[in-house]
Amino acid sequence: MQFIKALTYAFKEHGWPYKLALAVAAAAIPFAGYFIIKGWEYEISVRVRHDSAEKLPGWRDVLAKLGRGVLLRVTGILYNLPALIMLVVSLWAWIMVFVRFFRLEERSLAILGDMLQQGVGLRLGLLVLTALVALASNTLYWSGYLRYIETNRYLDFFDVVTNAKLSFANIWDDMAMAIFMFVLGLVVSGLGTLLTMGLTLTGFGAALAPIVVPALTLSFLSLVNGHLFGQLATRTLGPSAAVSLDRQGSRAR
Repeated sequence: MQFIKALTYAFKEHGWPYKLALAVAAAAIPFAGYFIIKGWEYEISVRVRHDSAEKLPGWRDVLAKLGRGVLLRVTGILYNLPALIMLVVSLWAWIMVFVRFFRLEERSLAILGDMLQQGVGLRLGLLVLTALVALASNTLYWSGYLRYIETNRYLDFFDVVTNAKLSFANIWDDMAMAIFMFVLGLVVSGLGTLLTMGLTLTGFGAALAPIVVPALTLSFLSLVNGHLFGQLATRTLGPSAAVSLDRQGSRAR
């Protein structure tokens, strides 16, 4: 995985200030901005996967980006529904212990401790199982996403057997990418906090900071993530098939 290249490639693109400025402007749109940027991120991945000369997409097809972003996020939610249901059940099991405790006429820490110990193995086991289901669901989803980058076929998300095989094939690269993006997210968030503090020293900047800084953060992390997913698709699926950018709906306008 070429992590440094993912950080720097955008600033070597032709017309990058204009494209990135529009990305930040799109990200600043309330609610819809997130989905637009996720659609933009997908188009970057497609271009990296198929080795397009220009990796940063144009911005004439904003509605297409919005629709793609919504589709991807809804699919992610569908994949995580079992884990979400299990999480609700797990939390309910823990909450009911406290509900029963506060219904007692006499309450003490000792009594609460005894109540928490009753069935603690089952409650902890349910939490662990929930975490494993969430891990498996997300692993399958992201493997499906790599195939979607390759083919633009939505049903590839739900080809569980093939996606499971790909999960084992890309597990180490996937883990490295996840760790890198986690650390990068912390660094970017820290820099964003410093920028916000700097902007708040000025009256006009204080009003812009809550809008501009999150938009900058989202745009930058998405362009890095998009490049890395394009790399991961190539490393997982092998040499690029002859799939045009027109078919992927991501040609620069």
